[in-house]
Amino acid sequence: MDGFPPSVPPEVTRLIFLEAVKARGSKRAVRLRLVSRSWNLEATEALLESGMFYDRSMQNPVSPFWPKYLMRQLRRRESLCSRPLRILRKVAQRTVSFRTRTQETDDDTYNRWIEEYLWEICQLYPRCIRVPYWLDAPSLELWPIEPIQDAELEIKQAMLAAAAATNDLALVQELLPSFQDFPGLISQDGEYHDEDYKLQPVLGYPIEIAAFQGHVEILSMLLGTIESPLHLEDARADGILAASRGNQIGTLDLCLKSKHQGYNDTLVNALRTTTSVAVFDRIFPLWKDLLLDDGRSHWKPRSHTENQLLQSEFLTDRFHAAAGQANLDMMKHLVQLGASSRCVYHQDRDSHLPNTRYLRNCVSLAAASGHSEVMAYLLENGAEIGEGTLGAASMHGNADCVRIALDYGASHDDNIICESLIRAVEGEHEEVLRLLLHSFAPLEEELWKQALDVARNEGLLSMAAVLEEHK
Repeated sequence: MDGFPPSVPPEVTRLIFLEAVKARGSKRAVRLRLVSRSWNLEATEALLESGMFYDRSMQNPVSPFWPKYLMRQLRRRESLCSRPLRILRKVAQRTVSFRTRTQETDDDTYNRWIEEYLWEICQLYPRCIRVPYWLDAPSLELWPIEPIQDAELEIKQAMLAAAAATNDLALVQELLPSFQDFPGLISQDGEYHDEDYKLQPVLGYPIEIAAFQGHVEILSMLLGTIESPLHLEDARADGILAASRGNQIGTLDLCLKSKHQGYNDTLVNALRTTTSVAVFDRIFPLWKDLLLDDGRSHWKPRSHTENQLLQSEFLTDRFHAAAGQANLDMMKHLVQLGASSRCVYHQDRDSHLPNTRYLRNCVSLAAASGHSEVMAYLLENGAEIGEGTLGAASMHGNADCVRIALDYGASHDDNIICESLIRAVEGEHEEVLRLLLHSFAPLEEELWKQALDVARNEGLLSMAAVLEEHK
């Protein structure tokens, strides 16, 4: 079924979805989006309108809801908009006025263009522009309503950032002369201490945005505005990281034109950030050269064997990360460069556990993401299946991942069987549930009862029916 019949009024449809997402809760409500394309739109709007987006579990930095959430906030009455939101609206008005300065437009067309421009900016979140400090959903409602009559520089800075994102060369050329005395607003400058103009950018720094987007000409113009050699080196380093994150060779090459002693950490972080084999190959030889230089300058120079070991360790660590990202092309390339393919664990660098290495099984990570090809590659090349692999595959719902886990000897321990069944039930993955029931037949009655209790308690009648069939 693709949505409701045409005879159902849109307002009734809206109310039905609103009540449906409230009844299902945030986790199960998200799955309504998967039913069809029209349900994706309706369910997303209902999730935002219901206030469930305030649930911290839905506010991860890469949530697909951020663009729509921001657009909803921008459409509110002026008196309900925070200062950053009103600055963004002013940016849209001025940008559209600049672009149409030689045209005559009626109010409806002008307002439509403003809406289209705002939506273009909203779609930059969260990949090009990270979710900013002021867009945290719970705190946004409490953001103080301040006048923006004194925000001229903030507005221009946000306009420049938006122009860098949308590759608006004419607008960048128009705005750049205003920033001759404020290079710290083009790229963050550690030596920039003028408190009167040390602003928190609404959209971010133009140099990072242009580098991420791959806009070479605009990036060149922005770099040319910075006169301080030290600030320029910092700006190039920021550009390297942003270009690597955006997998942009053109802007990466522009930022790599000069070498700096402090680029070692920058290059390492860039290698860890990029998901592009081409970008990795552009940076890796430079990092190897810096690694050798660093080894020679040490009071006890490293041997060739020690350098090779460091490189191998780094490549293997990067292989683990690529496995966690399900980046199969990068994984195969890293093995060619010398990484060990016997990948067992992925280290979570964001772990806050004190004095410990928080390790997760790479095969389980691939299973949790539903990447059957990555699972197969890892297992074929010596990786070990984890205790949580079958449960992770069952939770995602990709039946191919479940089959691979079973084929490669996933444990038939009662706890693992029970967890896998419950994960499949909670996720409403009927094909996976049937596959598990068939594979573990005859199923112990106690395990069957636990899965059935979950289905009934959660109101998952279709899952309960499947379990009843296999009693």
